Amino acid sequence: MATTTKKATPAPKTTAAKPAAKKTTTAKTTEKKTTATKPVANKTTAAKPAAKKTTTTAKPAVKVSETTLTDSKKFSLKGLFSKGDTFKDPFEKNMVKVCAGMQKGGFVYQSYCLEHPDNDKRRKKEWIEHSYFRDLTVEKEFMICKYHVTQKQWKSVMGEGFNPSPKEHLGDDNPVTDFSEKELKDFIAKLNKLTGKKYRLPTEDEWIWAAKGANKDKDRGGWAGCDEAKDLPKYAWFDKNSDQKLHPVGKKKSNELGLYDMCGNCHDVCICTAERTSSKGTVLKKGELTGRGGAYWGAYYNCQINSGYYLFKHFSYSGIRLILDV
Repeated sequence: MATTTKKATPAPKTTAAKPAAKKTTTAKTTEKKTTATKPVANKTTAAKPAAKKTTTTAKPAVKVSETTLTDSKKFSLKGLFSKGDTFKDPFEKNMVKVCAGMQKGGFVYQSYCLEHPDNDKRRKKEWIEHSYFRDLTVEKEFMICKYHVTQKQWKSVMGEGFNPSPKEHLGDDNPVTDFSEKELKDFIAKLNKLTGKKYRLPTEDEWIWAAKGANKDKDRGGWAGCDEAKDLPKYAWFDKNSDQKLHPVGKKKSNELGLYDMCGNCHDVCICTAERTSSKGTVLKKGELTGRGGAYWGAYYNCQINSGYYLFKHFSYSGIRLILDV
């Protein structure tokens, strides 16, 4: 019986050691908790890339706010280019060089759109009384675009969401029309910023000289590409062949320089080079914007090179033809 008592003594000691092992386990858990705090440090590290993203987004924002479109709209490059893309000049390949030159009495401004004089003496008298004549002079050669700026090209510069053209004029390959003077100037300013070039509008002298094919022997009347009214349908959209609607650029024959729609489809906005007063007393000053060429709604005599228009703050039926100095 004494031997049985001795065996029973170590049993409680062994049982007491087990809780001690649990304490060791608890210590391990504490270590895990300490280790668990390390991801918190990683979260702080993860915040650094977030700061970089904010910095990357902020760079275009500076460019966007530099020039405004209207009082309430701002230029936006968002969505205009894919990542890594650069702006491709949509006009560069369509520019035509025009030589310098002059024509005696070649600058004509018909302020009143009257019937072509033909053999009607009364009409001829009215024609002359309501026209302005002077020598046409272009001192330096220049580059001019073959076509009007299309709506697709306008949107490539101004952004997909902005097209001033009215519903009846819509079409990617149609000339952009009905822009305000401010929108026109903003378009050219932004285009120049994107291309690093100096595009501008033509002066009246430059436009007339280009419309005449840089030909000093071309009659003061006539149209771009032809001298006879019977040939005009081959070269221009006007009231007799347009169905009273705007058409895509470049669908008619060009003039001698390869310029399209110079006397039809829509007017060309130009810079006034001769101050004059209309029959209603409106004064057009040198440097202000005016219009040249005909439009799809006009009669054949309205489409002559001589025909000019007083334009105001909103250019209905008017398009843009760009110039570059050489």
